[in-house]
Amino acid sequence: MRFSILLLAIVIGFSNNVYSNDTLPPVQGLSNTQKISESSILPAVKQYRKTHPEKVIFTQIKLASNTVDVETFAKLSPFYQKAQDIDKSAVLFSEYNRIGNNFNLHDEKKPIIVHTRIKGDEYSSLQDLIVFDEFHDKTFFKFNMYGYNVGIVPENIEKFSHLQLSKPRAEAFFEAISGSGEAIAEFVLIPTFADTKEPLNINDKDMWLMFARVAEFRLWNDSIDNKRLLWFYRAPWYSPEDNENIEDLFVKE
Repeated sequence: MRFSILLLAIVIGFSNNVYSNDTLPPVQGLSNTQKISESSILPAVKQYRKTHPEKVIFTQIKLASNTVDVETFAKLSPFYQKAQDIDKSAVLFSEYNRIGNNFNLHDEKKPIIVHTRIKGDEYSSLQDLIVFDEFHDKTFFKFNMYGYNVGIVPENIEKFSHLQLSKPRAEAFFEAISGSGEAIAEFVLIPTFADTKEPLNINDKDMWLMFARVAEFRLWNDSIDNKRLLWFYRAPWYSPEDNENIEDLFVKE
């Protein structure tokens, strides 16, 4: 089974590598990776708001056809934990209802948006190629809430480690990230499968795996006031609901 083979590879790598959705480690030996061609035009899109960890947790549980332990989650809620003693019972009741309702209404098929910072310091003008060591076959994104840990494993994420970047685009790219030297990588992930048997134990914490396909990959500068799209990829199989008039949204550089 495809997921069984992938899971075996992940298990081998996870024993010594734990990455968060904000900090990813370098990797070596990707020189033979094929680079992805850059878009001739960039769409006039806005950066999505990243998915809240609670929704990620709910997606994993629902994909695994499990039920949420509402009472335990309510007691581990930060709202309950920070409540004054006099308010504990009221907050617990409120969180119990909120978490239960949110879980029941949650759509596990909805895309998950992940943001992560990456270093933009490896560029070859000879090959028109930019390399991001953060993305490789053992990369995953970690989420935690209510004492429940989920690791999202993006399918074939390593292909985004080598991107074609022409010299004019490279100049604009490095000018846009000149402040921090970092770009914001935005992933639109479509959940496909969740491990239902047992979690992986990583650093004495149980982590449940969830697999996803990469529908979109975008690179942005890290400016708050002057957000700029620097690179864009959309999978050929993905057609977002808000994409009815995409031809009208595309603009040349």
